[in-house]
Amino acid sequence: MPFMIPFIPVILQATGAAVAAIGLIKEGQASKAASQANAAAARRNAAIAEVNAHKEASAKRRENALRMGAMRARAGASGVKQTSALDLLQDVGTQGEMDVKDTLLAGQFAASGYRMEADAERRAGRAASTSGYLSAAGALAGGLGQAASTPQGERL
Repeated sequence: MPFMIPFIPVILQATGAAVAAIGLIKEGQASKAASQANAAAARRNAAIAEVNAHKEASAKRRENALRMGAMRARAGASGVKQTSALDLLQDVGTQGEMDVKDTLLAGQFAASGYRMEADAERRAGRAASTSGYLSAAGALAGGLGQAASTPQGERL
């Protein structure tokens, strides 16, 4: 046992380096898990944005169809010339469909933004994990190097 005494500081330094390395790995893994959760939330938000855009577009189509039906009924009841009424209905229908397409496009843009956010979070998670392992390797190597370079007289 007395032959072990000079090595106790070295063992303690190596143990400290190992504990620090494990902590850095765990920190990287926790950051990666948080990024993965954020990416999953962003993917859900993308899906929700698309669904909401389709629902809103469907509602606008229904409103447009009702508006055009009411206009046809009024035009028929008032005796307006068919060509003027048809031109007006066509304009209203075209404008209504443009509103629908704008709604769908806005939903696609929102979903695309959420997907880009998810991709960025996924990359950040991978980077955090890699950084944790590299930092752990550096801490371990630094601690072991310091332990190995401690002069024999200071180890007592």
